[in-house]
Amino acid sequence: MLVARRSLSIVGLFALGLICMVLASAPASSQDASALSTIKNRKELRIGWATIYPYIYRDPKTNQLVGFAVDFMGAMAEALGVKPVWVEDSWATMVAGLQSRRFDITLPAMGVTLPRAEVVTFTDPVCRLPVGLVVQKKDEAKYKTLEDLDHPDKKVAVSLGSASDLFATHKFTKARLVRVKQGTDSLAQLLAGKVDAWANPADASGTLEREHPELITMSVDTVGSAPMAMAVRQGEFVFRDWVNLFIDIERRTGSLKKLVVKHGVFEWNRFE
Repeated sequence: MLVARRSLSIVGLFALGLICMVLASAPASSQDASALSTIKNRKELRIGWATIYPYIYRDPKTNQLVGFAVDFMGAMAEALGVKPVWVEDSWATMVAGLQSRRFDITLPAMGVTLPRAEVVTFTDPVCRLPVGLVVQKKDEAKYKTLEDLDHPDKKVAVSLGSASDLFATHKFTKARLVRVKQGTDSLAQLLAGKVDAWANPADASGTLEREHPELITMSVDTVGSAPMAMAVRQGEFVFRDWVNLFIDIERRTGSLKKLVVKHGVFEWNRFE
C-alpha cells in the first residue's frame, strides 16, 4: 500500500509538472497566433507610418500617400487578403504606438538598432538606409565634408528617435543637433535657414531635390547606414515569420527589386 501511494504521488507530481509547462507556454503561443489571426479576422492590416522620403509621403498634387512603403505594404495586404490601413504616427512615438496596439506593424523603413531591438521584434531587412546630409545648394561649396559642419556654431536637424538621429549623435561632437518630430519639420527649418543641414536618408535625395531644387544632398553614407525593416510587437513570432516569408518570396520573384528600382531606394546587402 505504501509503495502504491508513493507511485501515485510520483505520477501526480509528474502530471502537475506537465500541466505547469503547458500553462506556462500557452500565453506565448496564443500571443504568437493572435497577431496574424486578428489581422485576418479583422480584414485590415494596420500600418504605423511617419513621413520618410521616398518610402512614404504625401503627393503634393493629390495629397495621397505614395512611395516604396505604400506599394510594398499594399502587396503584403493583398497576400494576406486584407485591406491596408495607414495609421499616422511620428518617429519619436512609433515604438510606443506599436506597443499600445494602435497598429500591427510599422512601415518597412525602420532602422534596425540595438535600443529598438530591446522592445520590439524586427523582421528581416527589406532595404538599406544610408544617411546623408542635405544642405542649401547655395552653401554647397562651404560644406565638402562632415567635419565642415561639425562646429559649435552649426545646427543640424534630425527626426527625433530616427536612425538619422542615432548616427548623427555619434558623428557630430561639436555641432548642435536640432531634434524635431517629423522630417517635414526638418525640411521647413532648412528651407527657412534656421539650420545649416539636415541628416536625412540619402535615398530621399532624388525626390527631395526634384521638389526643392534649391537643396542638395552632400553624399551617400556621409553619416551612417542601417538595415531597414519592419517591427512587430515583441514576441509575435508567428506574424514575424509570415512577414519574413513574404519578404523572401518578393525578393526571389524579383518583385522587391522592381520596387527598389522604381522608387530609388537602396537594396539590402548584409555585407554593406
